[in-house]
Amino acid sequence: MAVLLNATPSFAQTSQNDAGHYWSPGVKSNDGANLLPLAQRIALLRKKVKYVFVIFHENESFDHFFGTFPGANGLFSAPIGATPAYKTASFVQNYLDTSLKPATISPFLIPQAVQTTQAGSAGPVGSIVPVYPADEISVDHSHQGMANGMHIDASSGLAANDRYAMNQEGLTTNSSGQIVTKTGATPTAISLAQKQKAEIDVSHIDCDTIPFMWMWAKNFVLFDNFRQTIVGPSTPNAIALIAGQSGETQWALHNAEGATTTYSAPSFPNVLGASYSQSAPPAAGDTSAYVPIVADPGPFPGSNLDQNATKPPYNFDENAANPAPNLTFASLPLSFMGGNINSIIAADENPTADLADIQDDIKVIASNPAVSWGWYQQGYNGNDAADPYEPQNTGTPNPTHDPGLYTGYILHHNGPQYFGYLGDNTLVLANNLHGAKDFFTAVENRTLPQGGGVFYLRGGYNNNDGLVPVDPTPAIQHAFLGNDDHPAYSDQQISEAFAAKAINDIVNSPYWPESVIIITYDETDGFYDHVSPEVRSTFADGSALAAGPRIPTILISPYARTGLISHRYSEHGSVIKFIDALFGLTPLASLPDEKNGRQIGARTLGQPNLGPSDDPDNDVGDLTEAFDYAILQGNKPPVPASKALIPANVVNSLPHLAGTSSPNGYTNGACAAINILPTDFPSWAAYQSGAPIDPYPVDVNPRPTQSPGTPTAGNWTP
Repeated sequence: MAVLLNATPSFAQTSQNDAGHYWSPGVKSNDGANLLPLAQRIALLRKKVKYVFVIFHENESFDHFFGTFPGANGLFSAPIGATPAYKTASFVQNYLDTSLKPATISPFLIPQAVQTTQAGSAGPVGSIVPVYPADEISVDHSHQGMANGMHIDASSGLAANDRYAMNQEGLTTNSSGQIVTKTGATPTAISLAQKQKAEIDVSHIDCDTIPFMWMWAKNFVLFDNFRQTIVGPSTPNAIALIAGQSGETQWALHNAEGATTTYSAPSFPNVLGASYSQSAPPAAGDTSAYVPIVADPGPFPGSNLDQNATKPPYNFDENAANPAPNLTFASLPLSFMGGNINSIIAADENPTADLADIQDDIKVIASNPAVSWGWYQQGYNGNDAADPYEPQNTGTPNPTHDPGLYTGYILHHNGPQYFGYLGDNTLVLANNLHGAKDFFTAVENRTLPQGGGVFYLRGGYNNNDGLVPVDPTPAIQHAFLGNDDHPAYSDQQISEAFAAKAINDIVNSPYWPESVIIITYDETDGFYDHVSPEVRSTFADGSALAAGPRIPTILISPYARTGLISHRYSEHGSVIKFIDALFGLTPLASLPDEKNGRQIGARTLGQPNLGPSDDPDNDVGDLTEAFDYAILQGNKPPVPASKALIPANVVNSLPHLAGTSSPNGYTNGACAAINILPTDFPSWAAYQSGAPIDPYPVDVNPRPTQSPGTPTAGNWTP
């Protein structure tokens, strides 16, 4: 790709008019189409769009990924009406250094390389040492950790966002604002690794590390106000992507399945010291069986408690004796059954338990159109299927565990498997749940259903393309083979290569002219984000349940509004709303059993906003602002496929698009290759010299547990 250092990219931004529609003053040829009523917008979309592809990645906050993207509500810039991070109190985070003295840290750009401050094995002082920011530590992303980091005021519902750094040291604040442990005690020790983890929590990367993601954001639509639905880790948000909740209505209908809270120090009750269990678990020792789900238990289907003859896979690193409860509320895959629902649910091996809570929903869904769908996830096939690309027991070990049958499969990322009416259904297991390679085979062989459908793609612990991290250290190459962007086991460039391969295959297929591709994430991993969540529901202990902080989301389509940044409030439920409208499905929130659960929740739990987030009457966006209706009306040509394509030789060549590095190693030229100047560089000259306005702390280390020590010290092994 050409390197253009002097051009300044322009980005259209959405604003809200009095009618509540979103439009871009930077797009001049819409002829008012983007102000069309929703019904007309959907009618135009239905004429062109048949396929919705959702590339569902892992664990990145918006500020961590796109915090310095021009025009976005980020660290140093914001649209009218929003406040950039540097103007908020949370921009300066308090934590403790290794001597237990108070310290502060602000968001900084993780460098591509550092300069040593001491002579050592790396050479004399000033030697350049690569730190490989594509391979990062995973920070605390538990429900308790996220709630502690955001520090939401119970009366206002607003987050101070001021405990992100200290949370990574296992710390919080007491009523006097003093930094204390989760039991309220005075801290007695902070290790270097803890301090470095606290610093990385408020760090960010940019187009030097993830140039493909930034290129798609520039060429198509970036959402800078898209939230994770549940305050918690991967599992509840994998469920929320297809259900708009993680069990709120099941909690309302079956109050005994709600969580009991235990505090590590009853004299100092706080969310960081909270743990949860069901007061009357259905099996001895099963403490994970509570709803709503806010942790990462394995699903009930496939577990040791599942007595069905046909069971879905359970990978080796999940506790099969302590699964989540069987989920029995409505989801998109249930709605997708449409007019075929009665014949499909006839294949349920445990109908009494699986279908009791959705009897009235089934009647409504039966009158809706059926929609083809598939969930494709790395390693799901294991080595028990005719899939030469996922033979997980052929000598390539899992990054963090011993080799085994499903070493690439991350069970708690598979949202559909948590629902008994899916995981216990032999037809669903045979027809709808697949390995990742099956997705590429289906697209390349043109075997997706001709009528269209919805197809989800997820990565896992390894990749099918033989890619390894650029870091030459064998332990790191072994540890970061994953392709779903999850810190601690996925390399971010391998992950964007996985997305690029999928997008290339779609763009090069007959499906492209009828496609919408959505790249989104489950949750933030606990990385800092400066925007307050908008809390509408609370968990059993009163901590925030929904919704959470911002995550990256991009929409790619030949009908997209190129260069648009949408500031509309959105979340996982927005994907559901879009699918509901496009395929003519009854919203999950409007199904009778869900409506009943919501009404009971309002009456017995005092929470009127429980349940699926695709309620047509709420303020959650529906993604329709992302489309150029002048294109859909035939008044403009579609967005060229070249805007989405990345040559295969570039996809598989790591580091992606790297060119000339700055003299100090801070930058690597990839941002210049795609012609985007991040907002923490005042000029291209500053970028070329490696002089951002948010430099790294002297002890910066992107992965202090896997590569311990201080890179600037001169004797660090990456």
